[in-house]
Amino acid sequence: MKNRTRNLLFVALVVFAVVLLPAIASAQTIQYRDGSYYAELEPDARGRSSLIEITVRGGRVFTVHYDEVERDADGNVTMSKINNYAYAESWRTTRDGNVTQFTAFPAYIEQLKQTNDPNRVDVVTGATSSHRGFVEAARAALQGARR
Repeated sequence: MKNRTRNLLFVALVVFAVVLLPAIASAQTIQYRDGSYYAELEPDARGRSSLIEITVRGGRVFTVHYDEVERDADGNVTMSKINNYAYAESWRTTRDGNVTQFTAFPAYIEQLKQTNDPNRVDVVTGATSSHRGFVEAARAALQGARR
């Protein structure tokens, strides 16, 4: 009888873990105030700043624009990764793969839109520095948007 009770308890715990925990986790989705939020980080060791603009609608991340730029001493942008095909080619050949800003940035943006949480954006292999910049910039932009 003790084994049967133990087995039933085990089955109940498994059902709880499989069925109820995901529902509880999704119910705890972060909600933000609607609006547009912007952040630009200080330049990294390479002199590049991560910048992001996030639009929130209905409490969720709706649109995201992300870029990494270099600026001159006057603050003018001298290099932007968003449409820089030469940079993409150097990134591809340096890392011996097909990961570039054209694959990594959209992946990060889509994950943020799906999860609504910068802390749940997974790294794209080969784009670790960009991941760090994206997540930190998204956190900074959304900091004032939390309800």
